[in-house]
Amino acid sequence: MPMRNINFVFIFCFLLQSSLSINSAFGQEDHHPPDDSGEIGQPGAFSEVDTIFVRNHEFEPDSLTISVGDSVVFYWESGDHTTSSHDQPPGTGPWHQHINAQQTSWLMQLTTPGEYHYHSMNYPDIMTGVIVVEDDEEVTSVNTSQNNQKKYIESVYPNPASDVAQFRISKEGHGGTLRVTNIIGEEMESVVVNDSEDTKVNVSAYPEGIYIYTLEIDNQSKVSGKFIVNR
Repeated sequence: MPMRNINFVFIFCFLLQSSLSINSAFGQEDHHPPDDSGEIGQPGAFSEVDTIFVRNHEFEPDSLTISVGDSVVFYWESGDHTTSSHDQPPGTGPWHQHINAQQTSWLMQLTTPGEYHYHSMNYPDIMTGVIVVEDDEEVTSVNTSQNNQKKYIESVYPNPASDVAQFRISKEGHGGTLRVTNIIGEEMESVVVNDSEDTKVNVSAYPEGIYIYTLEIDNQSKVSGKFIVNR
């Protein structure tokens, strides 16, 4: 074969391989969100955020019960896995997302009651889980809890945050202390709440993950919740 043709074939194969590598790196064929089901989204300011840890050969917990509108974050600890649904309520779409050292967390909000069964594509027979979404019938109890939350902290945004998390704290919370800890209890921030409308916490140096905030007034914890740092 003439040298010019050999060079052409070599260049063509190189470009084809590069294209496939780029598609794989950006996950263009890996992530299949629901089709207009509204299942995948950002958590509301007062939706609960529950964590499922992803590690070698297991989801922890592998069975989780939440309320309609709550959010779930899959959080990587070790191994190379996916979270891939295989059975979910009618009218909701499937999901398929890699969870590994490059994609360490993934968040979704579930708004339809029912059971969502999922697995890891790498260990489909032994690494499985289920999320049960219940329609909370105790509306009065939920409203009371949310009203107590809103009495002190009206909103947390954006959630997930990448650079700055803003806490809109009502007058009842002014003068208190906002504490932020990571999931193992290490304190990341302690801010005295002044009279301004928003209290800002710079999270640009925080590692990606889940953080817990607590508002203390007169050394008593009044309200707490979770937010996520993701980039």
